[in-house]
Amino acid sequence: MQRWENGPGYILLESPDEQEKLASYLKDREAEGVKSIHVFFPNDLDASTQTTNHMVIDVSGFSSGVVAFTKQCEQAQ
Repeated sequence: MQRWENGPGYILLESPDEQEKLASYLKDREAEGVKSIHVFFPNDLDASTQTTNHMVIDVSGFSSGVVAFTKQCEQAQ
């Protein structure tokens, strides 16, 4: 689970592969100069509804945040 500092939103990814794919995607967008990405999640599993939750993720500085997080985890071990 990731908690984004730019808001109260959470993204739950159980699989380490999914977590790595998301992190790689965010790093790639940052490298391309993208400032933020928009993610849309359905509010209801009922396919007849068209409402969604919208999350904006600021990717500026994402890579440096990953480095800092990794260092903290290594120090804790």
